[in-house]
Amino acid sequence: MRLHPKTSVVRKTTLGTKFVIFLLCGFIIIGKPFVYIAFALAGLLVALQPRVLVHRVYRGLTMPGPLSGFTWALVLSTMYGMAGFVYGLVTGSPLLTAIEVLAFNFCPWFIFFGVYAGKEWPVLARQYVRLLFWSQAIMTPVYFLFFRHIRLPWAEGDLLVPGSGALLVLGIFCFEKNLIRSWFPLLVCSFDTIAAEIRGDWVGLGMALLIWAISTKRLARMACAVGVLIALLLLGFLTDLRLPPLPGRGGEISARDTVGRALSPINHELAEEYSSNAKMYAGTVQWRQIWWKAIREAVFEKPNTTIFGLGYGYPIKDLRSSLRNTDIRSPHSVFYFTLAYSGMTGVLMFAFLQLQLLRLLWRVYKETGEIFGFTCLIFLIGTSLFGNFFESPQRSIPPYILLGMCIGPLLVKREMVDRASLWRGRTYPSVLPTNQTVACLAE
Repeated sequence: MRLHPKTSVVRKTTLGTKFVIFLLCGFIIIGKPFVYIAFALAGLLVALQPRVLVHRVYRGLTMPGPLSGFTWALVLSTMYGMAGFVYGLVTGSPLLTAIEVLAFNFCPWFIFFGVYAGKEWPVLARQYVRLLFWSQAIMTPVYFLFFRHIRLPWAEGDLLVPGSGALLVLGIFCFEKNLIRSWFPLLVCSFDTIAAEIRGDWVGLGMALLIWAISTKRLARMACAVGVLIALLLLGFLTDLRLPPLPGRGGEISARDTVGRALSPINHELAEEYSSNAKMYAGTVQWRQIWWKAIREAVFEKPNTTIFGLGYGYPIKDLRSSLRNTDIRSPHSVFYFTLAYSGMTGVLMFAFLQLQLLRLLWRVYKETGEIFGFTCLIFLIGTSLFGNFFESPQRSIPPYILLGMCIGPLLVKREMVDRASLWRGRTYPSVLPTNQTVACLAE
């Protein structure tokens, strides 16, 4: 039981919202193995409570509303994915590999679970992001002090390993009005963004912060974010601070090494002046470029593969000899992922789906004043062009749920306006002025 924000009405949290919270916690604690549990439980929930998904999808397809465009785009994308799955099996692709690729088309459906929870609990997205960045702020120093040598029993890295804080930095700027109160998580998450050395996250965060600053006319706050990052790098240079490496992220953490990693794709010789690992960093970029070129040549070799791709489950790793003995199936770029498996049609389908989602989240911002969902998707698109993000269910399902939670308050506001119109016996538009907010959205 919980109190609805700014009211004295006690509401019971339904099974659908509890399921969403369980999913988010499961991915945080368990990681990749939780994907199979998530899909199984999602199917069970839809069978027990069709209203969570089926009702919302039916209304989106048959009635004009905020979710109509996105729902139609998602249905078309899923149907095309099923066709690519069948085409892959017909052309001889392994069944299991084809199913793993097909998950790419089903992950966006988790948005509707987030919409259900966000509609029932309008501040859930904000509270979830706050929980994440405060947890990260506590977890990072604890990890370096005590838990660097504790490992999980499965293959998903180390216990309590701090990840990139890029998305959390964005959340702090979008949700926190007073940055002084959140200076510690902002500092720690900025450090994690640098320490993780994920160049795709740097690109995505830069794009998202720029769009956020322009849309909200808060260039001073963006300058603050850039200043924090620069200050951390300068502090590392002056003190020559060195920390143990994060698992899977190369050598030890240092400001010079970070600068070398950033410069390695641009100027290899200059990067070597700052990092002894510059050659390795440049190599990670080079092997992707060679693989991406091989994918382009294979796809555009014939008209049918140009249009429909190589088929779901096609061993694209075999296009490069050095990867044939590995189990890699993702080219670490959502563009080349969709191009390889589903051709130019798949690329256009994915772009159309994301444009519809961007349009919906922009409407959320204009009607509720909450811009995090829109900038979050900008960040996700930016980082997915250079990393394994949307292709990976364990990394795409939680963000899709989070985006759905950001959409939920829009539906709450629409319903409140419509009810007020009926009560007064008049006809009002379903959109209130931008500067007005609904009481249930405030804290």
